[in-house]
Amino acid sequence: TLSEELPRLTASETLFVKGQVAKADAALLINGSKVGLKDGGFDEIVSLRAGDNPIELVATDTLGNTDVARFTVTLDEDPPRLVAAKLTPEKGPAGTFAALEIRASDASGLAATALATVGHGGQAANAVLRFNRATQTYQGSVPVSRRELKSAAVRTVELTDAAGNRQSYRMD
Repeated sequence: TLSEELPRLTASETLFVKGQVAKADAALLINGSKVGLKDGGFDEIVSLRAGDNPIELVATDTLGNTDVARFTVTLDEDPPRLVAAKLTPEKGPAGTFAALEIRASDASGLAATALATVGHGGQAANAVLRFNRATQTYQGSVPVSRRELKSAAVRTVELTDAAGNRQSYRMD
């Protein structure tokens, strides 16, 4: 039994596999390598390579009964890529604002939010953008005064993928 569920996706080359076999006298193999047990417990490190990594745990007791558990852990070390950043000046009942739409891509999927900074006049405003699955874009807005609306521009975008890789982009 594993102490913690193995992640399906990670940004770390190191995977910690910890748990307990059902019978203290059992032998355990992880990916074909013998694992030392202490009172039936194990705590091993598995090195991952980019892409899908099969993880197989095989426990065999002294009577020859075998229990097998198989997992796949995907290592993604590539940060998300910024495709486009669009700012649209808008006016509404609450005043003027800059609507943001950020398009990004990543093989393992994108996080639920992204961060952006909008410069306007001599000021800056931060925005938390939400991922819209239907349009595959991050969207959000920041209030900007009417006189500074035309000068508003996206200055930075910070993206995170589903594995936890981060990348910051600066627009000059």
